[in-house]
Amino acid sequence: MFARFRDSLARFMMGRYGMDTLNRVLFALSMVLYFINLLAGSVTLVILEMVMLWCMFFRFLSRNTYKRSMENRKFMELFGRVKQWILLQKNKIKYRKTHVYRACPSCKMVLRLPRKAGEHEVKCPRCAARFRVKV
Repeated sequence: MFARFRDSLARFMMGRYGMDTLNRVLFALSMVLYFINLLAGSVTLVILEMVMLWCMFFRFLSRNTYKRSMENRKFMELFGRVKQWILLQKNKIKYRKTHVYRACPSCKMVLRLPRKAGEHEVKCPRCAARFRVKV
């Protein structure tokens, strides 16, 4: 009986998009809203939670895999930038006693420099611009 159910489910899911990172984030956010709603008891949170779950299931069962993968790619680009920013802030705190962080005036890349008193000339590894930094 279980084998027949598994086979019919496999036939149903054939050609569907399935789970990806965006779906996992939508599901996690809906669960967070659910637990917040247990404390708050707001109708607005219930509606927002249901919209997130509906979007997740729509994407999960969609046959338009190209559009869903493009949505996920755009989300991952945005999520990657946010993740990099958070990691940079964490490293700034972690290495605040031994290093300073300065942005290149040409390309705006953030460089980690050793904390040595005085004025130093720095060469950016991305754009090869030379500039002076006072630490």
